Amino acid sequence: MKHPRRDLLQRERYVVTDFVQTSRGCPHNCTFCCERGVNGDRYRFRPISEVIQEIEALPSREIGIYDLDVFSKPARAYKLMEAMVPLRKRWQGGVSSRIAENDELLEMARKSGCYMLSIGFESISAESLEESNKGFNLPERYTALVKKIHSYGIMVFALNMFGFDSDDESVFEKTAKFWIEARADACAFSVLTPYPGTPLFHRLRAEGRITSYDWSKYDQGNVVLVPKQMSQETLRDGHRYAYETFYSWESILHRFPVLGSRDRFFWGLTNDFMRRFELRSALRTQVVRDGTTLSEERLAEHVRPNASGTLHPSPARSQ
Repeated sequence: MKHPRRDLLQRERYVVTDFVQTSRGCPHNCTFCCERGVNGDRYRFRPISEVIQEIEALPSREIGIYDLDVFSKPARAYKLMEAMVPLRKRWQGGVSSRIAENDELLEMARKSGCYMLSIGFESISAESLEESNKGFNLPERYTALVKKIHSYGIMVFALNMFGFDSDDESVFEKTAKFWIEARADACAFSVLTPYPGTPLFHRLRAEGRITSYDWSKYDQGNVVLVPKQMSQETLRDGHRYAYETFYSWESILHRFPVLGSRDRFFWGLTNDFMRRFELRSALRTQVVRDGTTLSEERLAEHVRPNASGTLHPSPARSQ
């Protein structure tokens, strides 16, 4: 692969500004996720030697590995992290809750310089997880998983969504307080967004519950769907409330890593960034009911209802 145009990044929008991607695609079929439609329905991996060369060329010591799941194939993940040890880089990346408790991988992650893992927990409700086809997440094990990852000196960035059909008005306070008590190091809260081509999109479109087809508003902050158990305004305000609660000074003091070997400087930097930037972003989000319509011509082939999620080579590539 050619190296990406990193000069195009708006670096002021990120805590970590050097990124690398070692795989694409995903075999899971989470109803809200567009990964299968965009990058295919199986994991595809770059050669480890090529990845290591790219990481070596990055100027920063801190890097982000932005695979959908760094641990997706444990044997391969172990080899990749083992090859990273001599580079003396510090890295963060995303993993699934299903494999994140693997002690062998966590120990090698620590040795290779991992300081934070992002995990798509999505919801603390088993019903919402079943609804989104992500039942392999087990809310009753979340707190223990956070504690285990902390024991390796690694921070946990918990990713959550609001707006599932089983969510009611109590979900915002319950979720924010849950992660405060679980001592998550950081949290991101998203508004459920029906990306084109996803099962969620096709279902909500058929039910007449999408209020805007302006793709520029599809940013996981603006509300473009009609929730089942609350108003759109309640979803918008609850999203803001969760950020305000989790990043309150009381919460920050409660969660601060007094014990253990987590990086306190980067912990503070991450929470300060999230408090200033993400909270401000949440305060700007809107309910979008703009009357835009959608014709079939605006849907690319890979996002139509009968699309398989399997990538096909373009004519240029096949030649």
